[in-house]
Amino acid sequence: MKVICNSTPLISLSSIGQLHLLNKLFGEITIPEKVFSEVVVAGSEKYGSSDVKECTWIKVAKTGDTILKNYLMQTLDEGESEVIVLADELKADLVVIDERLARSYVEKAGIRLIGTLGILAKSKLEGYIPSTRDLIQEMLSKGIWFSKTLVNRILIELSEEPL
Repeated sequence: MKVICNSTPLISLSSIGQLHLLNKLFGEITIPEKVFSEVVVAGSEKYGSSDVKECTWIKVAKTGDTILKNYLMQTLDEGESEVIVLADELKADLVVIDERLARSYVEKAGIRLIGTLGILAKSKLEGYIPSTRDLIQEMLSKGIWFSKTLVNRILIELSEEPL
């Protein structure tokens, strides 16, 4: 399975010590150069930096389609744009991304997607974690933002107490 990941899920999962869930669920994942730069270089000393740098199952790839990237950058940031371009170029099976506008582009391209909360939900359903609620609360306490409506909808679907 070819999985392309954006920076926010890497940072969010790393902030709670759960980056390994990506590997458990999908094996190897690929990130574009800009995402690596955002998380490891610009994000040095922040959540995700050392984790992403040290993960042997995270591969970094260069994008080629500068025309598509420049078009996407009219409304998305560079990392999100490279994720979408790379997903297209590698014929990805799945994109891991949280930002609403970027998700709409991925959906329009016909590529399956999942976000950080979806990763936690899938991890619970597959038995990798016992609960999502505490992990979500921990992310929220560390400044990671999610819509409360979305969080509660997922918790209810997983038979967990809403926040």
